[in-house]
Amino acid sequence: MVEKLVPKLVQNLIELYKQDVEDYGRLLEKMKSFHGFLELGVEKKQNENLEKVLQEFCDFRNNCFQSLQQRAQQAAKIKSHLTSETGPAFKIIGLKPYLTEESFLELVELSEDLPQKMKQVLELDKLIIPKLQRELETVKEELNRLQNARKTKNIYRPKDLKEARFIDRIR
Repeated sequence: MVEKLVPKLVQNLIELYKQDVEDYGRLLEKMKSFHGFLELGVEKKQNENLEKVLQEFCDFRNNCFQSLQQRAQQAAKIKSHLTSETGPAFKIIGLKPYLTEESFLELVELSEDLPQKMKQVLELDKLIIPKLQRELETVKEELNRLQNARKTKNIYRPKDLKEARFIDRIR
């Protein structure tokens, strides 16, 4: 029974890992594109509408991470089940006797590829986050400048405008 169940569980785990690798690949491409956008000059960013591009990037990233988290929970369940079937701790090498050479190599390759993709995402985050903080500071400075201009305009405008009145002189 264990000989039949373990390969099926591992195949499910492999499918989850494949989907994770694909999602991380798409996320990396989107992050590289967004990083390139942040490298553009101020005029080009204004033409592209920074708010729209940022919102699209955030939505994509959130959806991607939700999918990754759901699959991580599924993978944890599979690993727990594998641990109960094969021994005290989940180790990929411990699964070798239950798998074909091809399945084992695929699992090893995917389990090595995932951390590399995660590391690349974190490295790009380290580049993108400071740039976003600079953009936020620029927006804050512009907002303060506009607010100060409005205050200055209000200082020189008369506070209480008189109403126009009609005076009937015929009486």
